[in-house]
Amino acid sequence: MFKRKWQTGSRDTSLHGLWNQGATCYLNSVLQVLFMTPEVHEGLKRNTSTDDSDGVLKDVFDKLKQDTSETTKITDLLQIRDVHRQHDAAEYLELLLNRLSPDVSKPFRGTLTNKTECEEGHCIIEETTDFWTLPLALSDCTSVAEGFQKVFETQSFNVYCTVCKESTDAKRCCQMKTPPTVLVLLLKRFIIDPRNGFHYKSKCEVELSREIETEVKMQEICKILVKVHSCVCPLLVQGLSFSLCGVVDHQGSAHGGHYTVSMKSQEDQNWYCFSDAHVHETEEPAGQRSKTAYLLIYRALPTQRKELPPKDQMDSEDHSFLTRPAAAKPGSARPTGPRDTRQCSQ
Repeated sequence: MFKRKWQTGSRDTSLHGLWNQGATCYLNSVLQVLFMTPEVHEGLKRNTSTDDSDGVLKDVFDKLKQDTSETTKITDLLQIRDVHRQHDAAEYLELLLNRLSPDVSKPFRGTLTNKTECEEGHCIIEETTDFWTLPLALSDCTSVAEGFQKVFETQSFNVYCTVCKESTDAKRCCQMKTPPTVLVLLLKRFIIDPRNGFHYKSKCEVELSREIETEVKMQEICKILVKVHSCVCPLLVQGLSFSLCGVVDHQGSAHGGHYTVSMKSQEDQNWYCFSDAHVHETEEPAGQRSKTAYLLIYRALPTQRKELPPKDQMDSEDHSFLTRPAAAKPGSARPTGPRDTRQCSQ
């Protein structure tokens, strides 16, 4: 076991690993993601019960603060019978979040809205879905930022509108209605071949973007909504930006391997790699190209709000207002604010 210590202010802080019960590296990695998220500890402190899932996690975390910890209580909680069989880290992150109280899991919960409208502005379908992880197709991007923006691109197609009573052009857009504090992106590396049903793992290389944002793409969607409905789109008023704070890597094939996680400490801002019971300081992965990154952990950043311009400016060819921050009002500070989705329980 390698133990790393550093000074944070006036107190001595230690990071510790988790014992592997056989092939439980997938569970250890996602537990470290939760452990390195301050909001999770705050939620656990507010819940004083020791008989529920929060109590089990709190007990493990209390021991992890002192030394290398066992995870038998977690495997019992999740009813993992065979600890020598490797499972999907993303699946068990979601299982954990679904078992925890909303107060503890809230930082990871986000909401997406998918809406389809015909060219006359009639709503054909609108769906709102909660999510814990947001999948990105590796074939669609060379960087995480590019793949993330593609999720929110407007898609054009032809569809039958029951209001217009005819086939018409339509647009589908995806909006992040409620952004999570901690955004988890899932790179779709584990694939089933539809021709033979075989599982395989993609080793496609992707650049790990330091920051990602939805503002530019969402503004184009908001322009459509404004023209059709003359309404204000809240995602134009407040941008959405996230900074990389963790990477769960998987070494191996679709049938087995080893999970590790690198996390940025919110206390000393250094990066640490967790490989079961072993912990060591590591380099920041942002900007690197990776064939093993599987889950990417991003933290919401404060961004400048932008005011919606008059409708006549929306119709003009000058779109410079899309990137021009709103002027602060006299005597006040400038305001700031912080497919195939996996669903989470209500």
